[in-house]
Amino acid sequence: MLKKIDLFIALVQPDGKIYLRKHPANALEMLPIINHFTGDKLFDILVNETGYVKFEDNKFALKVITERSLNSVAMKMLGKIAEAVLVRRCKDDEEINLNWLSFAARKKIKYKTSERCIAIGTGLLSTKTEFPFRYNPTDTQRDVIWLDRESRQCVLMQGNNSVSGLEAGLQVKVSKNGVSYFLDSLVNIKYEVPVVYFDICDDYHVVAKKLYEKLPYGKIVIGEDFIQARAVDEEAFKEVLFYVEMVEALIAGRLSPDALINHKDVNDNPAIKSAITSAALSEIQLPNVTLP
Repeated sequence: MLKKIDLFIALVQPDGKIYLRKHPANALEMLPIINHFTGDKLFDILVNETGYVKFEDNKFALKVITERSLNSVAMKMLGKIAEAVLVRRCKDDEEINLNWLSFAARKKIKYKTSERCIAIGTGLLSTKTEFPFRYNPTDTQRDVIWLDRESRQCVLMQGNNSVSGLEAGLQVKVSKNGVSYFLDSLVNIKYEVPVVYFDICDDYHVVAKKLYEKLPYGKIVIGEDFIQARAVDEEAFKEVLFYVEMVEALIAGRLSPDALINHKDVNDNPAIKSAITSAALSEIQLPNVTLP
C-alpha cells in the first residue's frame, strides 16, 4: 500500500521569495509529478540497462517474477537500478568516478589514473553490448568494476598483481531493512569488495552498530568496507530514493511503464510544473521561506 507523504507546492514570487504550501498526499497522486523529473531516467534504466521493461504486443510491459512479496521484488529491481545509477554518475562526473574507484581499489587514486578508467555494471545490458567479455549478471561479488579505456583490463585492488590479483569493484545493496537482508553476509565476510548501501529507510548506522557488536575489531572497517551511498554521492542516493514509490507502483500494477514517459498531463499544467516533492525539500535550505 502506498504511504501518505507530504507534497509541497513551491511558487517563486516577483520579490524573490519562495512560498511553500504543505499538503498531505498519497504517493500515487504524486507519481505524475515525480515522473516529470525522473520518469524518463527510470524508463531508460528499466528498458536499456536492466531489461525489466520490454516492448511486446505493441506496448511496454514489466517483466519480473512477481510470485514473491512486492517488497522483495522491488528491492531486487532497485538494487539493479542503483547499480545503473552509480555507473552513470561515474561516467558523468570525474570526481565521483575518482571517489568510487578509490573505495573499490582500497587505495588513493590519482585523477590522471581515474580519467583512464571507466565504470561498468557487470549485470547491465550496456555492458553486454559494449564489453561482452565483462558481462556477468550472476556475479555475486562485484556489481560495478572499472576498466582501463585502452587496455580493457580491470583495475586491481591495492596490493594485487595482474597475475593473481583481485579486481577492484563494489557490491551494491538497496534495502528497507539491512539487518535482515545482508547483515549475516557482512558478518561472515562474504564479499571481497566494499559493500555500498542505499539505505532507503535510513538504517545504515543500525547495520553498522550490529557489525561492531558481532565482528572482532579490525575485521571490517565502517566507511571503507561498508559504505553509505549518500555519504559519497548524495544525488545518486536521492535519485534511487525517488524511484522507490514508482517501482512499487509498477509491480503492483498501479502504474504502467508507458506512464513513465507520458508527461502530457504534466506538460499541460503549469501549476504541476512548479510542484516539488517533500523528499527533496526536506533537505534543502531555502532562503526567505514563508509558510502561509
